[in-house]
Amino acid sequence: MFDPFFGALFLAAIVVPVVTLVYWLSPKPRQSRSKGFALLGCAVAAVGGFLCYAGPDLFVTNDGMIEMYVVAPEPKAGGFTDQLAGIAGRFGMKAYVSHQPNFDGAPFHVLESYGKWLRLWSQNMPLDPDLPRERCGPRLLVDPGQYTLMVFRILPFGTEKSAKEFSSQLAAQLRSAGYEVRSSPVLCSPWLKNRIAH
Repeated sequence: MFDPFFGALFLAAIVVPVVTLVYWLSPKPRQSRSKGFALLGCAVAAVGGFLCYAGPDLFVTNDGMIEMYVVAPEPKAGGFTDQLAGIAGRFGMKAYVSHQPNFDGAPFHVLESYGKWLRLWSQNMPLDPDLPRERCGPRLLVDPGQYTLMVFRILPFGTEKSAKEFSSQLAAQLRSAGYEVRSSPVLCSPWLKNRIAH
């Protein structure tokens, strides 16, 4: 989906510096320098505003990305994303959460969070469409009881050390909240297996 604010900032970050450069290179009376400095200030503001708004997306790197998997007990499965947002907030990160049902009716929860030169992404674990029904119950696109979490660094100040420390602390908080945190996913969660007979 197109973000009009991103588009406006992107356009300003290109047009304003170009106009400023053309103005400074063109012959002009001495007294017009104040206008030139005003334009220069606008150019810096335009580029700075764009980088502040779009920087987390532009400078996220997959290098050193940390991935973990969370299996939620059935009573906690639906509320995991909101609880994760609260935990991320305690680490000083701003979280954006989306709850949408898939066309198959299964809930699909997504979280994107930024802070301390790190990006956290979470969503329901995608399911293999070829999984036999007798092993994992209903044939859904995502597992409502299992989540994948990824921690990315944001350049230039996001370090592998800070990503590892944050991931370790995040995993500890999730375990203390009653979730199972793993380095590899399970085939399907108890949430799905409990629906085999239904």
